[in-house]
Amino acid sequence: MISIKCSPCAAHTTGLKGAASPLGVFPILAYNNRMNKKELAFAVFCIEYTAEKLKIKGDEAYKLLAEKSDILDNYIIPCFDVLHTQGKEYIVNDLIEIMQEKGLVA
Repeated sequence: MISIKCSPCAAHTTGLKGAASPLGVFPILAYNNRMNKKELAFAVFCIEYTAEKLKIKGDEAYKLLAEKSDILDNYIIPCFDVLHTQGKEYIVNDLIEIMQEKGLVA
């Protein structure tokens, strides 16, 4: 699979963020000040469908994409304009591939 790369993000960066979210189950709402409604809806779409494919809960997928990695901040949100034109299966498979490269999932 070929990942989409867009500026200014680098799709397969390393580095982990370990900070816990004070918002609990729906910490994605904290991003509302940093993105518009379409980007927020897309981020939720990515989290929920990735969770479904991995057979985990949405909050676990969020933790993997945002708290244990930088995928949400440095790939999903900055690359919204390119990513949202792709199909659900492509997006989810791409995100899972990135998660595998970072050692987040098997």
